[in-house]
Amino acid sequence: MRTLPIPTKVYCDGGMLPNPNAKALTGKSQSSRSDIGCTWAFCWVDEHEQKCHENWGAYLLPNQPMILPGQFRYVKPEWELTTITSPLAELLSAIHCIHQLPFGWNGEFCTDSETTIGRLFGIDGSFWEWKNVPDDIKQKGQWAVSRLGEVKTTLLDGHPTARQLLQNEGKRGHPVSLFN
Repeated sequence: MRTLPIPTKVYCDGGMLPNPNAKALTGKSQSSRSDIGCTWAFCWVDEHEQKCHENWGAYLLPNQPMILPGQFRYVKPEWELTTITSPLAELLSAIHCIHQLPFGWNGEFCTDSETTIGRLFGIDGSFWEWKNVPDDIKQKGQWAVSRLGEVKTTLLDGHPTARQLLQNEGKRGHPVSLFN
């Protein structure tokens, strides 16, 4: 069995598998919901700011014939959903990441999802509601976090431009990263 390195920071992100009919359904080319599924990815970074572990995959909702590139890891969801939301995709990515961390891990958790931080770690001492999250996902997330030591959370601005990366500040004033 391969021993994983111990990171100092972790980054995670989730995304929607676009519905080809989104524009007809909502008037927008993208939506915060998908009836197809979502993707998730995370990476761990060491004390030298070098990527030391990564993982990614996709959840396809029932009855989806869509085929993605061969390197994706497909997981059939254990829950009964007909749509998946962007916040749920972000949360699934975080749970995948945290589940692989060693017991008692201390470090920095980085994501562009304030909802995920609020649900898993709380913000200003308050935890956010788990609205529209299946109970088994909530339980997995809470269990995963309970295994950790001291964790600093960092809310990132997602999808930074090259200029924002150089300045380390995104459009909303949060830090940015190549890893998110």
